[in-house]
Amino acid sequence: MDLIDILNKNSIKVQSSRKSKDDIIYELIDLAEHSGHITDKNQVIKDVFERERVLSTGIGKGIALPHAKTRGVKDFSGALITFAEPVDFNSLDGNPVKLVFLIIGPENNVGMNLKLLSRVSRILNNESYRNKLMEFESADEIIEFLKQVENF
Repeated sequence: MDLIDILNKNSIKVQSSRKSKDDIIYELIDLAEHSGHITDKNQVIKDVFERERVLSTGIGKGIALPHAKTRGVKDFSGALITFAEPVDFNSLDGNPVKLVFLIIGPENNVGMNLKLLSRVSRILNNESYRNKLMEFESADEIIEFLKQVENF
């Protein structure tokens, strides 16, 4: 499974105006619903917020990677939001974020969950890739870019 398999143009929002961390997470889950894989949205919300309470997923360098294993999905789903202006996400480095990528997956598939998190991390740790993702103005541009770099 590739990242492109858990995203579609309806699960990506560019230049969001959300300002609070909680609102961002709710919006990500709303976007992830477009996959058709969420079976219990309330459970997904509970599990994503619980994971966030353990340790902020604002991992630094202007990015956050909220994620959760949950009974509320039948398969992996994702969402991505970029922001025109950086927003506070209680990041580990203390800096605001401009890109947030959500991954949610079935709690019984830890291996694929780790594989997807690793793929996102590899892409977002590349400064050039990260900057391009933050600058795109459409979901279609992001989808095409991810198709290219995921096979790199």
